[in-house]
Amino acid sequence: MNQRVLIAGIGGASLGLEMHKCFALDGTWQLYGADIREDAYGHSHPGFTGTTVVGASSGRGYVEELTAYAMKAGVTALAPGGEVPSRLLAAHADIPRDAGIEPMVNDADLVRCCTDKVATMAALADAGFEVPTTTLLTGPEDVEAHEGYPSVIKPVRDSGASNMVFVAENRQEAEMLRRYVASRGFQACAQAYIEGEEEYTIGVLSSRRGVVLSSIALRRDLGSKLSRSLSYGSRIISSGWSQGVIEDFADVRQQAAAMARSLGSTWALNVQGRVRRGVLVPFEINPRHSGTSYLRALAGVNEPVIALRAHASDDGWAPATSIRPGRYHRLLGEDVTYHVPPSTP
Repeated sequence: MNQRVLIAGIGGASLGLEMHKCFALDGTWQLYGADIREDAYGHSHPGFTGTTVVGASSGRGYVEELTAYAMKAGVTALAPGGEVPSRLLAAHADIPRDAGIEPMVNDADLVRCCTDKVATMAALADAGFEVPTTTLLTGPEDVEAHEGYPSVIKPVRDSGASNMVFVAENRQEAEMLRRYVASRGFQACAQAYIEGEEEYTIGVLSSRRGVVLSSIALRRDLGSKLSRSLSYGSRIISSGWSQGVIEDFADVRQQAAAMARSLGSTWALNVQGRVRRGVLVPFEINPRHSGTSYLRALAGVNEPVIALRAHASDDGWAPATSIRPGRYHRLLGEDVTYHVPPSTP
């Protein structure tokens, strides 16, 4: 195992640990971890050769600390294990690149666009895709102007795993929820609720030239309690715990790949949407690897590994993937961690 990767963000049930499982499944990687918390679960995980605590929690200093540790550990790639590490690493990708370390992120402009739900939907609408009406809510006048109820009221940014996401049946509820979301420190938006027949999460992996390397779709099972963050009547808001059926779903994958090309993705992109009259209508796009990455790896598409091999290839290598159809479940488990200090390389 002479290939080494540093994963930034290794808390319990995190994207970082899902990435770890993807690399471990491939079996040719030596893994290192980092987190801003000393008590992060990954520090005691036996699968890491070494871990470190990053003192700087934001900005350029965070990436500089990660890069310094990566150089000490001799790793060749730096993988973000969450939304915040992904955003910070994209904004300061020059630091690891100058040190000869591959940052596993999309370009900063794309990350800025896709971490803003209003900007994302506007960009896709401009490109001709069908999207739900999405309105930035700065005050009551925006609620009054918004069309399309029921609507989902959620933060414009930082609502991963459906954090602070609600459904408003009318303008009165929307204004109440706008005030509530704002009182918790988030700027809200309203997005018309998609009355789709099926909900999908689709991973699209692209090269630095924007060529689609792979795509894989999971049709979400929204009947499971773990898969829902909110539900009443016919209204369902999915959670961050995707589970369901992985099959070919060629038409859905092709539509998601077209969105990735339109946005200019050059790494991993995760499209979440519902199908309405045969059209994939997105409600959110995450410009990073997904919490379902390990499920996808089990299905035959190991995105982190594919990405690094493709981006390291000078001859435009592309994978020959074969999806294993089935019902895939992301589950919770139990564990106990006694105090173990972070290790060093």
